[in-house]
Amino acid sequence: MSKYSFIVCFFISVAVFSQERPLKSMSKKDRLKIVRTLLAQNSHFEAINMLQDLIKEEPKNTALTHLLAQTYMQVRDYKMALSIYESMIDKEGKSDAWLPYSICLKYLGRYQQSWDAYETFAKNARKATNLKGNVLTKFNENYEYQTKCFEKTLFLSKSKPNKDVIISHFGNEINSAYSDISPCLKDSNTLIFASLRADTVLNYNFGEAHFNQIKLMQSTKNEDDTWADAKPINSIKSSGYHIANGTFNQDKTKFYYTKCKYDSKFKMNCNIYVSNFKNNTFKNGKKIEGKLNSSIYTSTQPAIGGKVLLEGKKYDVLYFSSNPKGSFGGMDIYYALLDSNNNVKLIENLGNKINTQADEVTPFYDHSNNILYFSSNENNGLGGYDIYQNEGNIKSWSNTLNLGNSYNSSYDDTYFSIDSTAQNAFFVSNRPGGFALTSETCCDDIYSINVRKSNNLAIIVYNQLNMFIPYDSININFQTNEKIKIPTYFTSNDSLKPLYKLEPQTVYHSDIVYKNDTFKILISTKLKSKIDTNFVYNKEKINILFTQNKKENQQIITIYLKEKAKPLKDTLIPKTITETPLLVEPSTVPSIAMLTPPKNEIEITTKNKKTIKIDIDSLKKINNKDIIDFTYNFNFGYNEKDFIKTQDHNFEYISNILKKHPESYVQIEAHSDSIGKDDYNKKLSQLRANEIKSYMIKKGVSQSHILAIGFGESQPIAPNSMPNGSDNPLGRAQNRRGVIKVIKKITK
Repeated sequence: MSKYSFIVCFFISVAVFSQERPLKSMSKKDRLKIVRTLLAQNSHFEAINMLQDLIKEEPKNTALTHLLAQTYMQVRDYKMALSIYESMIDKEGKSDAWLPYSICLKYLGRYQQSWDAYETFAKNARKATNLKGNVLTKFNENYEYQTKCFEKTLFLSKSKPNKDVIISHFGNEINSAYSDISPCLKDSNTLIFASLRADTVLNYNFGEAHFNQIKLMQSTKNEDDTWADAKPINSIKSSGYHIANGTFNQDKTKFYYTKCKYDSKFKMNCNIYVSNFKNNTFKNGKKIEGKLNSSIYTSTQPAIGGKVLLEGKKYDVLYFSSNPKGSFGGMDIYYALLDSNNNVKLIENLGNKINTQADEVTPFYDHSNNILYFSSNENNGLGGYDIYQNEGNIKSWSNTLNLGNSYNSSYDDTYFSIDSTAQNAFFVSNRPGGFALTSETCCDDIYSINVRKSNNLAIIVYNQLNMFIPYDSININFQTNEKIKIPTYFTSNDSLKPLYKLEPQTVYHSDIVYKNDTFKILISTKLKSKIDTNFVYNKEKINILFTQNKKENQQIITIYLKEKAKPLKDTLIPKTITETPLLVEPSTVPSIAMLTPPKNEIEITTKNKKTIKIDIDSLKKINNKDIIDFTYNFNFGYNEKDFIKTQDHNFEYISNILKKHPESYVQIEAHSDSIGKDDYNKKLSQLRANEIKSYMIKKGVSQSHILAIGFGESQPIAPNSMPNGSDNPLGRAQNRRGVIKVIKKITK
């Protein structure tokens, strides 16, 4: 079923026109004409009443019964329509109702039954008609298409919903019995939307003037996060038009919206307007001139998509939904380029990566992530209109993705939008549970979306030589304060990284056992505070780096074991573990606890040409005469300036070796991670290498025997980012390194 009429009417049930003429004295034929006139005027409820009376007089008139069921579908009372279609299906299954019955079942989420009904329709159609040639070919092609659509729908319906996606219905401060649509944030505390603001079906006589139009409304958030009663925005005059679909440009200086009105043929026509917004005040808007608007076709639901440069001039990109001649389906999504004076430079269809043979509506563009969200009633979704996304801009688009059953229902889901912080998201739906004018699915309400960020905690352990310890060598016992064990699961990107899902408002404690040592770490998701090093126990054995991969929503504890570890003392563990937890906060990047570089290591080559790795303190115990050459590796902190002071005793020791062996040379290398520009990183690493060189010269090492090289980010030893492109703080920490090579000859 096409939902075009609902799109242009903003998904409302429009006013009902009551009759003053004596209907009972009219013939059935004349009354049927009035029914069709009422339907043409979108007076569906009055038409339903008349059809019910006519069917009582002619209970076997299947045409009237069909029309009544179709009208119930138009007002989205799917349960009433279903009951009528079921009564029309005879025992032999030869009824013409099988196809609309299939569609109705789909809108109610009964997918397998819907497909079974469609199969019956197709089987009956093949038997009842003499399909030949091109007609048969098209029928078979459509059957294959419907089969693929059903498979996609079934896949979406059986997918496991994301439990972290929490959908909430706004109360009566925002929603009313009639449809409430087009939510738009003016700021984080002010919501603009459109509503008719009526709680009963509106009745008017033929020709009677009325003043119930859809208006722009505004509500502000209270201190307790509830919303105040919405008030109309009276500065944007309606003048007999329905006004809706508001959206701001990026710098909040312009406000775009639509004005809509029925024409003489009772077709809704919408045009896009723009209002200047200054000092928190809307000016009365002006219609955008040019081919963007027309009395022949509808242009509605504007959405700003950033700026583009064309022929040396900047233009705003305006996405909108329209139905001019040449569209792929009914309503398509287009873009227009507008100059600073709102003159239209260019209008183009977004193409078949976005648009289909069905209707595509309610576009919204997320500037932060370059994602276009929109809704479509293409038949491969969950029911009516589903919300989709596609990454790209103007003509360059990727593959369109359905947001799935965490967001979409078998009903109409439209007007998805999200703010720049990704903290506030909204959409509109007629799903059950909203305020209903007549049936439970008649009208649209506004919903909020909150994606709960569960804490995915990863634990990584390195030994004294900064070597990764495989997880089969470690025993990690992770449990709540109530001793409920938390199961381990592994990421798909890195099968060696175990994760633990932490719930809000919970205290956990973890025992990490490696060889004969046990390390206890307490973690809480209860409080909003910085991490304190006192919250880590047995810390004389370990150094801890606490980081966060925001894109993957992973918080990572990296443990570096110290070489000389004292035995664990039970007295270090508090009596009440809730007193001193390591705090984990899902929405913020945690501060760093005990950020100490891994144990500095030396790689030496002895006279018998054996290569061994030891720490620098152990090197001091080896007879220098037994050493041919050695390499000292250490790490820089992020933007660390005092690394000379940190490494002073080690640099001094190496300088003394060089003075005792004047025949030796030293090659100093400095490396960086990938944060910042290449040029900057190259200069930074060269400065660091030069600082070490200057230090050694001051200590008496011959300048001609020192080569200092800054490599920047060109020679990483670990990935700076994860396979999916997210940040890899541990890898970057490993790449921020210095290397001092004491050799017999310098190789440039």
